[in-house]
Amino acid sequence: MKILFEHQHLYYLPQFEPMIKLLRMRGHDQLYGSICESLSRHEKDGFKENMDRLGVETIQANYEPQRCRIIKNENFELIFIGNRTSLNRIAGNDSFVVMIYHGIGLKNSYYTDLTDQIDLIAVESSLRAEKLGDLGYTTVDSGFIKLDHLPQLTHDEKRSCQQEMGFEPAKPTILYAPTFYPSSLKKTIPIIPDLVSEMNVMIKLHQFNWTMPKYLPLKEKLLSMEKKLERLTLVGFDKVNILDLFPLADLLVSDFSSTLFEFLPWDKPIIHTAYYSPRLKHLLFPQILDRRMDKDRMIEADFMYNCSAPGQLLGLITDVLEKDDQHRHKNKDIERRFLGKVDGCASERLLKAITSCGLNI
Repeated sequence: MKILFEHQHLYYLPQFEPMIKLLRMRGHDQLYGSICESLSRHEKDGFKENMDRLGVETIQANYEPQRCRIIKNENFELIFIGNRTSLNRIAGNDSFVVMIYHGIGLKNSYYTDLTDQIDLIAVESSLRAEKLGDLGYTTVDSGFIKLDHLPQLTHDEKRSCQQEMGFEPAKPTILYAPTFYPSSLKKTIPIIPDLVSEMNVMIKLHQFNWTMPKYLPLKEKLLSMEKKLERLTLVGFDKVNILDLFPLADLLVSDFSSTLFEFLPWDKPIIHTAYYSPRLKHLLFPQILDRRMDKDRMIEADFMYNCSAPGQLLGLITDVLEKDDQHRHKNKDIERRFLGKVDGCASERLLKAITSCGLNI
């Protein structure tokens, strides 16, 4: 069986990687990966390197319409997607399409980035399955595929990694992971010197801050700050999977990213930066942005500490870390509600569901 993993961007890969590894372990050798040809050379090169690492053949072309045409002519029996963007241009008449959505943050796109061409949607919780079922879509409550491998570090390994980053092991380490939009990054940058005066700070930018011209200036500011400030590390573009950073962090700070939920299994405190810098059209017409946000999910996600202004962030982090013992084991019930089963078997449950749909996989 020929199986395709269709990537709109490189950062979709961590959602697919556990399934790729499971299929390879089961003896499937006709695995293919492809990524949009309109992307930067940097991103496409990184994708090729990761496909080689995973033993997956890459489908490439000279330009995007040619790539889509090549894939459509192959008439893949099974296609995994992270969103619907290219689907109608690549799916064959007999293709079975499975969506492993590329994010589970606070945006409404989970329910709008859909099409009847999708045969099965892998969802991370019964909460999500019920909502998508009400919209008429077929789902499997598999759990969050990306979390099938949870990186862990011993105390000594964590200390060694922190020293390599120039951190002080005696100080707490926070991970700041803003999304690209709506983002708290522009408003947070001015207070980063205050943060690093008290703690170690890792910043993991969204991939668009490295590849899209309109987001590059903020990345350049941070690179300049990194050269001047001790205990500040800007995580590089090549670190695709943010999960690898979670064991190093004592606390997560993010805005509207999936990381707010992905960090739950580590049972550490999470701060939601509810402030952001809106685009001009959203200043003029705030209802447009409101429609993009999942307000129900924001209300349901009551496990986070909310920070409404950048000037409050340092004090809130300090206060939360001082009460750290109160967070232990608090997140387990919340984890089950938002992530379902986190047992390393989400890929296997999805594979079983695909088989039950009639595919001989």
